[in-house]
Amino acid sequence: MSKKGKLTKPIAAFTANMDEAVRSGREVLEQLEPSIVTICHGKDVTLGQHH
Repeated sequence: MSKKGKLTKPIAAFTANMDEAVRSGREVLEQLEPSIVTICHGKDVTLGQHH
């Protein structure tokens, strides 16, 4: 989710393995280096050059 334009951790109640979810999300961001991330149930997050 995004909160105030920043990425936050997934909701624990809906995430079976938090460590894996955070790690895999970070890996995707590092590999793709997107400038904008569109979040389900949240606002778009604009990323800078460094995540």
